[in-house]
Amino acid sequence: MQPASRQVSVALVALRFGHSRGRLPPLGALSLAGALSERGIAWELIDGERRAGFSATSLDEFVALVERIEADVIGFSAFHDAIPLLVVGLEQLAPKLRNRRIMIGGPAVVGIEQRLLARVPALEAVITGEAETLFPDLVDAVPGALGRPGLAQRGANWPGARALQTARPGVSLPELGSLPEPAWWWCAGKGYCVVPLSMMRGCPFACSFCEVEAHMGRRVRRLDPAQGVRRLERALAHIDGRHAQILDDAFALQRSYCLDFCRELRGQPWRVSFEIFARPGLLDEVTIEALAAAGCCKVYLGLDAGDDELLARVTHRQKVADAVRSVRAISRHIPVEVNMMWGYPFETLEQFARTLELCAELPEQSGGLPVRGRLHLLQPSVGTALFAEHGRAVQLRDEVGPLRQRAGSALLRLIADDPILAAAFYRYATPDYAEKVRRLRVHEAEQQAMVGRAQRHRRSGAIGASSGWRLPRISKE
Repeated sequence: MQPASRQVSVALVALRFGHSRGRLPPLGALSLAGALSERGIAWELIDGERRAGFSATSLDEFVALVERIEADVIGFSAFHDAIPLLVVGLEQLAPKLRNRRIMIGGPAVVGIEQRLLARVPALEAVITGEAETLFPDLVDAVPGALGRPGLAQRGANWPGARALQTARPGVSLPELGSLPEPAWWWCAGKGYCVVPLSMMRGCPFACSFCEVEAHMGRRVRRLDPAQGVRRLERALAHIDGRHAQILDDAFALQRSYCLDFCRELRGQPWRVSFEIFARPGLLDEVTIEALAAAGCCKVYLGLDAGDDELLARVTHRQKVADAVRSVRAISRHIPVEVNMMWGYPFETLEQFARTLELCAELPEQSGGLPVRGRLHLLQPSVGTALFAEHGRAVQLRDEVGPLRQRAGSALLRLIADDPILAAAFYRYATPDYAEKVRRLRVHEAEQQAMVGRAQRHRRSGAIGASSGWRLPRISKE
């Protein structure tokens, strides 16, 4: 149950428009809620995914939502596609928010914090790092909060001052075991069916297209496996389902950690299925078997391209041959989904063709259980090395381009005119883009035809239900 609270009140608003659509609760906002509860600060949480029809262009609905909030402090947890909605909505609401304290955080704000503060006068602070201690300190006006790591804030004379103060690098981050637990009790009765579990922060791989390093650092900090399992058990008590998704990209980085987690989980009197994210070459046979025995039902394998030369340019320690070996080994025990990206600014047509070919051939590498390949059009992210080098040559995504013809809306104008704040609606200018799209559509049509034939054969009993083929497709997210 939620601890007794003081008079100061906070509204936490999670703005996310992903494919899960209400299956997973918003972990970032839940973590902040747990931290506020520990301080005795009253809060409410609003999850945008639970609002039917609410999307990244639902400006009127967003304005109405914020107008109904009565809290003293409003904290927005935003993903990339929510930034234009936030900016334009807060601009429209400025007269009504004059006496409120408004803050924004989440992975989407890395690299755009100064631009947000300059554009939106209602904003007091942008939190670019971990917020479990920083956000409650800001709410409580704790002396010394200004200038802490992961914070961009107006000067001491806010709101009149124009001076912006940013985080100082090099300050150590807290160990995860010392941070408050997410407010799982809030999830009870709300229809969520998957536990979003995070047991580590940081990533050592320094991929040029990813902002995780800037958001959480390169040093990997881990929650003790036993503590992670206890946290999972408490979450399951409030979420309707026996399934978890372990969100950490570096979960499989340390073999002993994976084995300890599996051993701890198997020692419990209750059972749960779960999914993990991994990189090629990190899971050996012993670890794979331990994961399967503990309840792992899917491994999302991140392979950033299907060409070794391209991989060497954007990431570290990845080879296509390693990925193929990993697919074979993992799929003997656990289904695999391999996620690849295309559309790099320096990706040749030949490199794209190799990625497309690998995506089509991956199911044939199955060790027995289903293997699925998925292609994602690379989304620019402002706080990355790739964007710093190639961000001046981005273009509106095909599905967004028609917005230029509908410039009457302030939100659509921002999306069409500002590739920094609206980066989620853009793509990199990649060579031979039209030809790549044409080949991709041909490939998809061929795969759809294969699916139809497989379904007909399966109905007639010619092919067993264990066929490993899955349709690759472009992610729209």
